[in-house]
Amino acid sequence: MIIGIIVLIWSVLEFIRSFKVHGNDTVLQKIYYYIGGYAGLSFWIWMLWFVQYGNHYYYMEIFICILILELLMLQRITFYYEEKYIESTQKNETIKVVKLKRIYRICRFGSVMCGISIITLVIVAVL
Repeated sequence: MIIGIIVLIWSVLEFIRSFKVHGNDTVLQKIYYYIGGYAGLSFWIWMLWFVQYGNHYYYMEIFICILILELLMLQRITFYYEEKYIESTQKNETIKVVKLKRIYRICRFGSVMCGISIITLVIVAVL
């Protein structure tokens, strides 16, 4: 569990480094970046402490938080690759366009699956 959380902390740090906010990004993209990145980092550091010293386990709440943070990060990543895809199509870089289109579709699929999982978990928690 501890190794998994350390890997997730590292992945959030990589997300923060790789998908920085630019001046022309919308407010929604900034929210995706800051909440998905910095709030996600805080959450994983808290989880690392909680695994070591906590004595209560709230699995459903933790899993919903994980899915929400992943959804926010996937939205930012999808936006990033969509911009790169549009830029490559304008430059007529055929090989790069195919690769970016595939990455974009995988990110969109991941976002949809996270959304469906969140809705399912909320329904299960309410019932």
